[in-house]
Amino acid sequence: MREVSIELLETAVQFSRDLQCWLITDDGKVIEPALAILKEAIRESSAFQFVKDPLSFISRLR
Repeated sequence: MREVSIELLETAVQFSRDLQCWLITDDGKVIEPALAILKEAIRESSAFQFVKDPLSFISRLR
């Protein structure tokens, strides 16, 4: 998935709020269910960095 669906993120945030849950990122960071915070967590994720620029991401692993 190269583009993040805002509707999907909004649904995830609302679902988490409805259940009074927090979200956990792939690296274990706990974040509150807020659209801006979730979008920032996605931008900081290694998966997003890889999709954005695979060669640069892989070169940083060395």
